[in-house]
Amino acid sequence: MTFTRSAIVAILLVLSSARTGGAQQRFAASFDELQGRIRLGEMLVLTDVRGATLEGRLSRLAGPSMDIRIGRNRGAPPMHVSEAEINNIVVIRRDRIWDGPLIGFAVGAGTAGVIESINSRGSQKFQGGSLVGLGNLSAIVGLVFDLLNKEKVTVYVQKPRN
Repeated sequence: MTFTRSAIVAILLVLSSARTGGAQQRFAASFDELQGRIRLGEMLVLTDVRGATLEGRLSRLAGPSMDIRIGRNRGAPPMHVSEAEINNIVVIRRDRIWDGPLIGFAVGAGTAGVIESINSRGSQKFQGGSLVGLGNLSAIVGLVFDLLNKEKVTVYVQKPRN
């Protein structure tokens, strides 16, 4: 009985530890402030002062300008963009690929362990097959969630001109 209660508490703790949105962040007001907030190779969506959007990967950030590579052609020259031309920048970030399967396996195996311990009532030998089966199935579900999870974060908003 103690194992069952402990397993239920552990499952509830894992399920309740889902990430929640952090505190409201302050946007960078200059390209200099972007240092450390974005990394080379990250996917950016830039909106210029006319309202047109441009999507590409960051290839260089230096002072009041940046270079972004449009499309998948790595041989194409990057596009040079200055701070004065850009209204805002959104970064598209993907979830880490390893944590979903790990959490999924823990929840699936924990649930199977609880169910198996309740059903056995001490009369059967603990087999463990359901732990591996449900754990692996839940790990696959966690992997799919990680592959599909994208977050769009606004990192730069141009200061209003006076």
